Amino acid sequence: MNKHQIISIIVIATLGLLLGFLILREPVAVTVAYDAQEEGEAVFARGPHGGRLLEAGSRSIEVAIFENGIPPELRLYPFIDGEPADPASLDVTVELQRLGGVIDTLSFRSLGAFLQGDKVVYEPHSFDVVVRGTWMDEPIWWEYATIEGRVEMPVELAAANGVLVDTANPASIRETLAFPGEVQLNADEVARVAPRVAGAVASVSVALGQRVSAGTILAIIESRELGEAQRDYVESLHRMELAQSTYERERTLFERGISARKDYEQARHNLEEAELEKQLAEQVLESLGVSRSQLAELGVEPEGIAAEREVRSPLPGSLTRHVIRSPISGEVLERQLAVGQQLSGDEEVFRIADLSTVWVEVAVNARDLGTVRTGQDVIVRGLEETAEGETIATGRLSYVGSLVGKATRTARALVTLPNQDGRWRPGQFVEVEVVQSEVTVPMAVRREAIQTWREMPVVFAQFGDAFEVRPLTLGRSGKEYVEVLEGLFPGQRYAVEGAFLLRADLEKSGASHDH
Repeated sequence: MNKHQIISIIVIATLGLLLGFLILREPVAVTVAYDAQEEGEAVFARGPHGGRLLEAGSRSIEVAIFENGIPPELRLYPFIDGEPADPASLDVTVELQRLGGVIDTLSFRSLGAFLQGDKVVYEPHSFDVVVRGTWMDEPIWWEYATIEGRVEMPVELAAANGVLVDTANPASIRETLAFPGEVQLNADEVARVAPRVAGAVASVSVALGQRVSAGTILAIIESRELGEAQRDYVESLHRMELAQSTYERERTLFERGISARKDYEQARHNLEEAELEKQLAEQVLESLGVSRSQLAELGVEPEGIAAEREVRSPLPGSLTRHVIRSPISGEVLERQLAVGQQLSGDEEVFRIADLSTVWVEVAVNARDLGTVRTGQDVIVRGLEETAEGETIATGRLSYVGSLVGKATRTARALVTLPNQDGRWRPGQFVEVEVVQSEVTVPMAVRREAIQTWREMPVVFAQFGDAFEVRPLTLGRSGKEYVEVLEGLFPGQRYAVEGAFLLRADLEKSGASHDH
């Protein structure tokens, strides 16, 4: 064997030894694909503690999530030939690679028969797992995936199914107290019209629902009572004029020394009585609804002395006809009379209301009266959606009562709302939210997006063609938005409308909780 042959043998042997060393140093590796599901149970080997068993030859590690009475933690149990091995012989780290590029790296310490992870394994337990390190100075490596709380749905299919997404961003949170309410007429803008005089209805000029202006003629009443009262007034005018004339004559005669003081004093007394009778007759007519302008028209010339006095204008109409006019502008809500009907004079025959504003009566719970005050902003929502959509308006509390009902244990509060478009109808039930505070929070989600999963509030975060639950720690709550303290990152997209469909799909799949 020559020198070149010896060198060749040595080189080949060296290469063989090096290759063998590299083969021996190759990490033990087992790659497991996504969990298959069979009647709700994941198909993989389990260890004695219920965790996933990772095997490579005689060595194996059981990976278990322990959460009985404590926050979920990761525990590793080593075995050699099926028997428990010393955990101190392992030096490993575990990566939990979640959707969205989040990687949680766990280190471990030996604790009795297992290795304990140094981080909480928060929900959902859905991630790619990479186990790497050394065992008795030998490199080890496993990876597998565990999936839960995830729904695969392409973006186009999600949109077609009505699943709409939004972004977790800062939002304005209104903290409110909600109370039931009812729309009512604005009592300051309602007129209840009575005829004031007894008589028969001669004509009715308006119909139910008709809009009228202040002064519009509503009806005409033929009233003997009114005729008699006007006759008495006219007679009192004539008597006062006669007494005035007599008084002026007697005063002149008395001042000239022709007439006695007694006659002068009697004439003055008669004038005062006549003036009093005229005032009483005038007040009677005013109480019957006769206006000052109508009173001015009632002065008629006494028969027999027209030649001696200036002729007055005659009364333009019958003394027995009483005109009922609308005192305000508004809508005729009630009409309780008909032609020929006999009226006593004190019954309500018309109700007219200006509906350009309405009241909302709010029933405030007694326990909340300490935080509900006059002047607070409110949001009024109709409980029934109309053809135009949701009926909503903002306003302020104009009154909060101090009395609490014995039966209802609520106090009365009022809100005045503009109603030019007529969308608020008296008798309509509403919900009234009294704003307690309004703040801008760093991150919030829409209330309708929040679902319940394993008794936790969650949203379905979107990652490409997948939606996965994200348990939330919630803060302040408003009607539209809820503050998120933990569980999402700013800018994270999540399902809003149709989120319940994703939850239903998840429940239908019957996925198990892999620990």
